[in-house]
Amino acid sequence: MGFINKNANTILLFLLLLSAAALIGATIFFQLNFERINTEYNQKVGQLQNINKELAEQQSMLDKVKEELSLKTAREERFSEQYTEVREDKEKLATEKKKLESTKEELEEDLRKASNSLAAAKAEIQAKKELLKSYEEQIADLEDDVDAYKQAKNDCEADLDDCEDDLDSCLNP
Repeated sequence: MGFINKNANTILLFLLLLSAAALIGATIFFQLNFERINTEYNQKVGQLQNINKELAEQQSMLDKVKEELSLKTAREERFSEQYTEVREDKEKLATEKKKLESTKEELEEDLRKASNSLAAAKAEIQAKKELLKSYEEQIADLEDDVDAYKQAKNDCEADLDDCEDDLDSCLNP
């Protein structure tokens, strides 16, 4: 039995050494795997941090783009409203321009008529002035004739008085 104990101890020692070697091998294997997995984990964490940083930058850029888009949309709406107002003002001004042009044409026609009437009135005034001048000349001539007739009458009356005096003196010597 000593041989079995000795063999059993040897086998146990061998199994113990085999277990220790397996444990050491497993520890080394798992240590290497852990380091590889830890390295991969650290790389993945680094990549995840880079992706997170890029995502934050992209989110920031997206927010800026959204802000610019909303600003552009607001500007577009404002420009659209201004365009509508300008178009309405243009249409109103075009209508007003047509009315003013029509009024201008009417006023120009009235002016032409008034100018023609004024020219006719001036011609009529000139003709009447000439007629008045002619009448004034006739009046002056007639006044001269009246003065001449008055003078002739006075002369005749004086002659008549003289004749009556002569007749009285002939009749009453």
